Amino acid sequence: MSDDSDGDTLKVTDEYLKGVALDKLNGFIRDLRANPAIAAVSGFANAGDGSGLGAVPGEYTKLLPGGGPLTWAKELQSRFQSLCVSLQTELNALDTTMTNISVDLQTAQLKLQNGEDEALSAAQMVQVLDNVFGGGTGGGSSSGGGTGGNGGGSNGGGSEPGNPGSGGSAANHGK
Repeated sequence: MSDDSDGDTLKVTDEYLKGVALDKLNGFIRDLRANPAIAAVSGFANAGDGSGLGAVPGEYTKLLPGGGPLTWAKELQSRFQSLCVSLQTELNALDTTMTNISVDLQTAQLKLQNGEDEALSAAQMVQVLDNVFGGGTGGGSSSGGGTGGNGGGSNGGGSEPGNPGSGGSAANHGK
């Protein structure tokens, strides 16, 4: 990515998008999935009625709030497990959103890379950017823009009804 010296123009290249989508975001997603603290949250969230001791010494799947008949211990375990379930849900949503953004940026990068052979229309770029900034699930439209069935054809973006040469075919004009 580069910008002009006056700061008014931002230029996003296919190499920049590739770096963000493939390196930075995928690195973040890998770190998120491999983080031992996040794995522990998952273990606490999925804890059953067992002892709470993990397979490895020092690993636990339940909050162990002391020994003996503490009246508040079960309530504390239950509330902590609820917190971990909620946190795990949010972490899963973060993982999904970041994965979708990465896919969308890779799609935009591929379209920019192939730009010499197949240029994006303004409507297609808006769709790709909308997916990226909206956290969408990718794809983007491959059809042209236009409103009310007029325009968006390969002959231009005109919208004069009844004139197929002004941006579409006669079929687009209600005939």
